[in-house]
Amino acid sequence: MSRGVLAVALLLCCVPGNVAALSPNLVIGPCASGRPLAITRGVPTLMEGIALGTVDAREIASDCWVGFYDAPQACFRVPAGGAQVRVVVTWSSALDTTMLVTHEDGASHCDDDGAGELRPAIDAYLAEGEYTIRVGTFSQGVTAPFKLEISFVD
Repeated sequence: MSRGVLAVALLLCCVPGNVAALSPNLVIGPCASGRPLAITRGVPTLMEGIALGTVDAREIASDCWVGFYDAPQACFRVPAGGAQVRVVVTWSSALDTTMLVTHEDGASHCDDDGAGELRPAIDAYLAEGEYTIRVGTFSQGVTAPFKLEISFVD
């Protein structure tokens, strides 16, 4: 499997092998990057990072009810026609992590413990467009390392 490494805040470095065909795959990269990376069907993209929690979720997305977040750790684009996507924290420290995925039009999905054991998961049909991923914490002002997996759901 291709692996990505997400450092604190916005730095994303990924193995070049994950950049195969860009269409009709999802495209992922750091938010300000002009060099997106593909998420290939059947090959989950893995990232590691630090969950940060200082801003209440409701200040970022009024329909999100849980968690504290900072800047997005990554962004991805869903191709024309939309796609069923799963974004899940596969591991985190003993702290309770949360997740907020936001579309460029402001629509959002958030979760606290959908993957069990204090780990969030979002499994949804996402419309075409750009999305940001924020992994945060249930409690304000704490940080927690995490591992994240993004994949198409067939």
